[in-house]
Amino acid sequence: MAIPLTTTRDINGYMTTGSQTGRRPSDTAIYFTMNVTPGTVTSVTVPANSNPTFGSQRMVAYFRFADPLRGNPAVWVQPSASPTITLPSATVASTTAELNPIAWEVVPGQVLQFISPEAGDMVSIVFYAIQ
Repeated sequence: MAIPLTTTRDINGYMTTGSQTGRRPSDTAIYFTMNVTPGTVTSVTVPANSNPTFGSQRMVAYFRFADPLRGNPAVWVQPSASPTITLPSATVASTTAELNPIAWEVVPGQVLQFISPEAGDMVSIVFYAIQ
């Protein structure tokens, strides 16, 4: 079950997201972890929001990247299954992929693609329902 987040303001008046339920994220967030195989596309499908009291189908995915071997992960993420994501080349080209994103708004059933040029890159994704 995904925890609902709402847009609110922090103590300094800046826009932020926060839980209105008083629950800890670990109680209701949806977690994924994986190791990315070098040069191979790894896909994750955004799960359904199973919170019966919160009808929103919008979710936010928070990403964390780690590489215990090199210390600086390089994971490219694309928010769709088509076209298939590829590693960047020396040629400048338009792309929908982003290097080590922090967070994206996603919807259940959406496919996220991950690719990395080197071994050892790990990815953690936490999904929250938003309104």
